[in-house]
Amino acid sequence: MTVTIRLATAADACDVAKVQVASSQFVYSSLLTTEYLDSQSVDNHEATWRHRFETMTGFEVWLAVDAETVVGFAAINPSDELDAGHDAAELGFLYVAPDLIGHGVGRQLFEHLVQRLGERGFRDATMWVFAENVRARRFYERLGWQSDGALASKDRGGRLVHQVRYRLSLEEASPVSRASTVDLPEILP
Repeated sequence: MTVTIRLATAADACDVAKVQVASSQFVYSSLLTTEYLDSQSVDNHEATWRHRFETMTGFEVWLAVDAETVVGFAAINPSDELDAGHDAAELGFLYVAPDLIGHGVGRQLFEHLVQRLGERGFRDATMWVFAENVRARRFYERLGWQSDGALASKDRGGRLVHQVRYRLSLEEASPVSRASTVDLPEILP
């Protein structure tokens, strides 16, 4: 499937929230409690996304659009990690509509983001992935991301989830050559 990738604006906040909630409820059903996932609201996420669009410096959200319908998104921003250099970015979100997981949408978003981060002068990128999200970890590892050993834990609805930080050297990354030759399933971080 080929989608159009375009930069999001605050007017896209509702569509971004819809994809995030639907994808989270689908992908995280075995990782997070049903109560926590059911409590996720498009309205609350939309308000959060509007706030991000209006206040975050250097924050970009890129949409995957199919026939004017948002079917995925990814967000990048300068890293705020304490051990990150000035030329480090973070991939904060990568979500794909549940019915399109495995159809190349996540890969297309990823390829665009790596190119965009290079254009912005970043040399390194990081992201956090749930340690138990094996499918996502395999997806990112096939695209050249590697665990850098950093670990974190967060409470999500009364359940402690563990995260692993992944890192990608943007100077060495060649997502087109890696991703186009391998059938990769997409999943969110």
